[in-house]
Amino acid sequence: MSETKRLRSVVRGCLRRIHDDFTGIELRGERTRVIDRSVDFSTKADSIISRTIRAYFDSLPESYVVFSEEREHDTDHGATRAVIADEIDGTANLIGGGGLPFGPVIAIAPDPDPLFADITAVGFLSIPTGDLYEAYRGAGASVVTGWIGGRNDTQLLSTSGRTRLSAEPPPNVLVDQYMLGDRPELARTLWTTGYPGDFRSWAYHTAAVARGSYDLAITGDHCALNDAKRATAEELAGGYLLIREAGGHVTTWNGGRLDSKRIGMADTATFDVVAAASEELAVAASKRIRETIE
Repeated sequence: MSETKRLRSVVRGCLRRIHDDFTGIELRGERTRVIDRSVDFSTKADSIISRTIRAYFDSLPESYVVFSEEREHDTDHGATRAVIADEIDGTANLIGGGGLPFGPVIAIAPDPDPLFADITAVGFLSIPTGDLYEAYRGAGASVVTGWIGGRNDTQLLSTSGRTRLSAEPPPNVLVDQYMLGDRPELARTLWTTGYPGDFRSWAYHTAAVARGSYDLAITGDHCALNDAKRATAEELAGGYLLIREAGGHVTTWNGGRLDSKRIGMADTATFDVVAAASEELAVAASKRIRETIE
């Protein structure tokens, strides 16, 4: 079995297990039960799925250390691989309903203390639609529409390829308003840079850029509603690979590349990020951000 096929089996197996457990949570009426607001919305679903992820990777022959939004991290105990996960990305959408995207994100690296460049696999399951977004290093990115329902309608993902901010028509820009609340001047700039949107799920934002529906997505470590909420890598790690494999580019706000940066979940490392359809567009967007905030 090739490494890509093995990783696909691992990622899909975990997401399938999560979906099965989430179905049970719904049947018990616990889907939107909030159990902790100390950092962010933490629901009963987050808690159960956190245990599901840990149990799944404990059952595999390889040794994994699991980093996630809910667990923060496990002791590696000699682990040779890492899992970076968000149990439910888009928890506000889970609670609020209305069909907005939310779901688990799983990224895998062959190193217990990985760089962004080390990420080799990612899967994001949008629970409301059952669509699976996935990428494997060197094998491209794709979406399987209705995967959770048994369909195999696979489409390769490719960004829009846009290179300029100023060209007509204006770019489609996803602004993570929740995580930019302390930088209102930047939010205003981004809202007027192009046609703005916000689906309240960073994983879905990166998927939308990867499939060419949007040209840019911007997030950062500037949450105003909760001082304890940090922009750590539980969604960024997987989103990085998804964008890269679809032909896009991801930078920091100062224009630096993420490739050589440690993900640093154990150290609560945080990131201000531009995900773009091309390197040229990422450079132009990061320049505009710097001009706004400096």
